[in-house]
Amino acid sequence: MNLNEIRAELVTKTERKIQEMKSRSIVLPERRADLCELCDQLSQEIYDFAVNTTIQIADRHHLRSRAASLLDELREDIYNLTNGALDIVVAASSTRGPGAGDTPSQRPAERKRWKILTTPRFFQVLYSWCKGLRVYKQPAAFC
Repeated sequence: MNLNEIRAELVTKTERKIQEMKSRSIVLPERRADLCELCDQLSQEIYDFAVNTTIQIADRHHLRSRAASLLDELREDIYNLTNGALDIVVAASSTRGPGAGDTPSQRPAERKRWKILTTPRFFQVLYSWCKGLRVYKQPAAFC
């Protein structure tokens, strides 16, 4: 069995595990710090599953002595698979998240407050960075 076949089997099994995790009944926490902790836990669960699956594949094909080098070669793929934790959180928030099923007319004040709190951090940082450039009289082309 070559590396591409092992990679394909690992990705298939891990993506199946992520789909199973999406179907779980996950209660999303209110605080952002707790949400980050939940995301870290899900990422760790996916990572552990991927590593264990890789070791099982190595054992099955008598590559146990190469398991460490195999994990090193598949490291980037395993890390990419851990991003599935974000998909799990998004799936949970779209079905069972705060405000799911409510119409905007039922909670207009909370909707406005929520939009203010969820302003993308990237744009806030970009705005403050560009504002800082104006203080130093930098040309706008660098912004």
